[in-house]
Amino acid sequence: MSLNKNLFQQPPNKLLAALPDSDYQHLFPYLKLVPLQVQQILYEAAEPITQVYFPDNAVVSIVTTMEDGSTAEVGIVSNEGMVGIPVILGDNTTTT
Repeated sequence: MSLNKNLFQQPPNKLLAALPDSDYQHLFPYLKLVPLQVQQILYEAAEPITQVYFPDNAVVSIVTTMEDGSTAEVGIVSNEGMVGIPVILGDNTTTT
């Protein structure tokens, strides 16, 4: 039986929910729920990205470290997007 996102609950991540059923069915076997902790680091700058994240009920803050060691938030991702965009662009590391 092929998986159909409508047989279950609509994915809470809007990016996944917007995919055509055939594309979502192709991705579905690779998706898993991952509990995240507050202030958990998903990636370090210049280290390989081994997973991408499609938040469903989380907000992921993208920060960069300044020369003086302070950090600045440069973006946020919630249930409308994906964390790990460099992978789609053909890279496996991030600068932030």
